[in-house]
Amino acid sequence: MGNFSSELRRYIHSDNQYGLIHLLEKAGEGSPDIINEDYTADCLLESCQRNVYNPVHTAVMMERVKILEILLKYGGDPNVHSREYKHTPLHQAARLNNLKMVTILLKYGADIHAKDNLDRMPIHYAASSLASRIRGNIRVLRHLVKVGRPEDVRARDYYGDTPLHHAVKVEHLKAAKYLIKSGASMEDTNDNGQTPSDVANKIFKPKLNLLP
Repeated sequence: MGNFSSELRRYIHSDNQYGLIHLLEKAGEGSPDIINEDYTADCLLESCQRNVYNPVHTAVMMERVKILEILLKYGGDPNVHSREYKHTPLHQAARLNNLKMVTILLKYGADIHAKDNLDRMPIHYAASSLASRIRGNIRVLRHLVKVGRPEDVRARDYYGDTPLHHAVKVEHLKAAKYLIKSGASMEDTNDNGQTPSDVANKIFKPKLNLLP
């Protein structure tokens, strides 16, 4: 199993989809166990030493779209939680603002309402995505709102923060405006009694009035 895991990581790292297919076909019925094995040694990323990721997580973090689909096709778990923070691959894809990966994960049964160790759903990460803010698009956020439940835009995490709180905190104006348009409230309070409006007034009211 260890040799397979090393080869698996090598193919993900090199984006060698054909080598990966060959490896998984050779593994046969054992593929899901290999894909879902928690490995600690010889990690691709230094962070693995503290937070062990599944190969499906690794494919998402490295944005290997074709590799991700192959892993899922061969039995990879789209809802596997990372060991420390309990992130699912969908949490990570939302944070990266990668719509292709989000679409593939949902196609293979990813739970759009999965929660991490802070009760945050993928929509919270899409709302505060640095990649989304830098690129100036909110396509993942739009998609999650579209395929999710109407109340998702007001979902609260462990601290009572909604996706709108998260968007405002990182000054993601486009995401904040879209969330408001989709039913989020500027007056929802978190556990500290703060509303998104309070945060906006404190952080960037001089820049833009968020209220429609």
